[in-house]
Amino acid sequence: GVTQIIGVSRDVTERKESEFRLQESEDRFRTAFLTSPDAVTISRLNEFGEGVYVDVNIGFCELTGYSAKEVLGKSSTEINIWQNPEDKNRLLSILKREGQVTNLEVQFRLKNNTVKTGLVSARIINLGGKSHILTVTRDIDELKKAEDSLRKSEERFRQVADLSGDWIWEVDRRGVFTYCSSALFQALGYTPEELVGQRHFLEILDSKDLDGSDLKPMDHFDRKLSFHKRVVRHLHKDGRIVIMETSGEPILDDYGAFAGYRGTNTDITGLVRASESQKLLAAVVEHAAESIVVTDPHGAIKYVNPAFEQTCGYSRDEAIDANPRILKSGKHPAHFYADLWETIRRGDIWRGHFINKKKDGSLFEEEATISPLRDVDGQIANYVAVKRDVTKEVSLQNQLVQSQKMEAIGTLAGGIAHDFNNILYAITGYTEMAMDDLPEESRIRRHLGHVLSAAHRAADMVKQILAFSRQTEPQRIILDLAPIVKEGLKFLRGSIPSTIEIRQQIGSSLGRVEADPTQMHQVLMNLCLNAAQAMKETTGIMTVELNEINLDEDYGARNLSLKPGRYVKLAVSDTGHGILPENITRIFEPYFTTKGIGEGTGLGLSVIHGIVLGHGGNVTVYSIPEQGSTFNVFLPVAERESEPENDPDSSYIPSGTERILFVDDEEILVEMGEAILERLGYRVVTSMDPLNALETFRSDPSGFDLVLTDLMMPKMTGLELARQIKILNPDIPIILCTGFGHKFTYEEAKENGFSGIISKPLSKRGIAQMLRKTIHQIS
Repeated sequence: GVTQIIGVSRDVTERKESEFRLQESEDRFRTAFLTSPDAVTISRLNEFGEGVYVDVNIGFCELTGYSAKEVLGKSSTEINIWQNPEDKNRLLSILKREGQVTNLEVQFRLKNNTVKTGLVSARIINLGGKSHILTVTRDIDELKKAEDSLRKSEERFRQVADLSGDWIWEVDRRGVFTYCSSALFQALGYTPEELVGQRHFLEILDSKDLDGSDLKPMDHFDRKLSFHKRVVRHLHKDGRIVIMETSGEPILDDYGAFAGYRGTNTDITGLVRASESQKLLAAVVEHAAESIVVTDPHGAIKYVNPAFEQTCGYSRDEAIDANPRILKSGKHPAHFYADLWETIRRGDIWRGHFINKKKDGSLFEEEATISPLRDVDGQIANYVAVKRDVTKEVSLQNQLVQSQKMEAIGTLAGGIAHDFNNILYAITGYTEMAMDDLPEESRIRRHLGHVLSAAHRAADMVKQILAFSRQTEPQRIILDLAPIVKEGLKFLRGSIPSTIEIRQQIGSSLGRVEADPTQMHQVLMNLCLNAAQAMKETTGIMTVELNEINLDEDYGARNLSLKPGRYVKLAVSDTGHGILPENITRIFEPYFTTKGIGEGTGLGLSVIHGIVLGHGGNVTVYSIPEQGSTFNVFLPVAERESEPENDPDSSYIPSGTERILFVDDEEILVEMGEAILERLGYRVVTSMDPLNALETFRSDPSGFDLVLTDLMMPKMTGLELARQIKILNPDIPIILCTGFGHKFTYEEAKENGFSGIISKPLSKRGIAQMLRKTIHQIS
């Protein structure tokens, strides 16, 4: 019986030790993962050999600007974090070949689209029986800047970058290493296997302490004392001295007994040998991207870094002994500054947002943190402000809000278009039928013709509204710019003050261009609205010219960086206030604007510039202050011709005898559609309820030759109705008749079970030709 009890005790103890070792391993890993200042990620390898994030630490979120929620479950490619895709391929290639990567220098893109350089170390690990990638990335941008500014040995600072990375270690109660992270090799030249279970920590320590303390390493160990940022000298495998900053805490077992130490070491050899820590700190401050300002307790400026000079325009000499109120813009009330001073005078940290004014009078926005600095007696001796210029971020946020407004307008426009096109459909349909019943010489028929023309103009206006509000991918086609310019100016007339005269000069025999129509509308609208803005407080003339020119090689290369050849030139001129010479070279820069706060984002002309360059053209500007400006857009004439229309007789109105199911929720449209189809010779069954229409078709699936259905209907959309009908009869042709703002391609229509699409409002001829075309394709 005694032997059995001893056996059970041994079994429990061994299991406890195993669980303890497992827990220690997990603690080490989790501690390193969560507390590392570097960006640490764990990615699961998918079937394409690419990592999908399953865990990221705080360092990753702070470095990249992404929250964990935004990246988990996505690959690095999906969040577009690689500046150079070849860096990712190189990393994966090395991992696949060697199982790990150490200090691979890459460039990555943050959430705000800035680019940083980092050192990446990674290795393949196994979690839950599946391959994962553990990646540690360190931001070395500031190190690179410090390397240049210190003007020390390039080799020494390269060594600092190469040796960056914390070495995490553990020793047992005897002082023998039980764990070493892979950073050990970078720091001291040993692999973890060469130390773990093999070496005592004293064997790789020099006997001297650099901090001058009387406590030697064994004194700490024997007294089981915690130590924090203690500077020690380590012996590299090759015999040289490596100066490291070490921190450690005693490890206690489950019974509270001393079990060893756990800690981290950071290589500071390069920093110690380069400069004293105070000089290094000064160098970092001098090269920081943020503005740093130090004042005395009364607010007099005692120090500014170069970033302050670059941001505000004041030199260091101009700022020293001045008061920060030199930056006041007048955009904040008095109590704003009173609250700020009340906060920092009581010793608290103030965080807030400034709208400040530069030396040249222009406004900019800053996120700031102002902290009190105390002397040895605990009294506030200085205040330090760290400020980041967020003008661009605010502009982007405003642009996002504007984009969301436009998206909402687009959605609203689509809904309005549906209802308005239904109305126009009824007007055009009944007008055409009324005209058919009247003799050609009838005066009433002529009057109805004017009604029909007005309805068509209204339909064109709806298309214009949708074109400006729709968020679609550019689709380039061979087109003539003249109709776009003419229609665009008609559309603009209602939004430009009547004090501005619009003149248009459109040449004849213009070449066609290969372009996206919506983007061409955007270019025209932005140029015209800018011209109108320049004349908003006075009368003036806006001239829009469109003609074709032939650029010779010398002129094109010298003035426009364009190849010689034929170009269509769009010129928009105004008689407004003009552009100052110092601004004319910057007007196409993103965010640059001469307008006041709230009057523009500075993105309009840069967007125009990007669109035109993307089409292989260029934009120039000529301006005389107080006389006006002219913007010239050059677009190359298309080399290929537009595809010919395959419609030999567009006036022909074919008829038929087939049986058609017509579905629409508008009673007036159902009556009109039935009348038009019956006049064309078809046998028609109508329904205003898609559910009833489905039951009608289900009762006789082979008794219909074609289905014509609206898109937006209550209870069931035209898309769902088409799917259900196709289940009953896969061969039945279905035509979608829609007045909604969506733009379906032929491929998208086929994917949803449709044989064709008719956009409302439509004519009798359009219906007749679509019906015959669809029925002939099926037969």
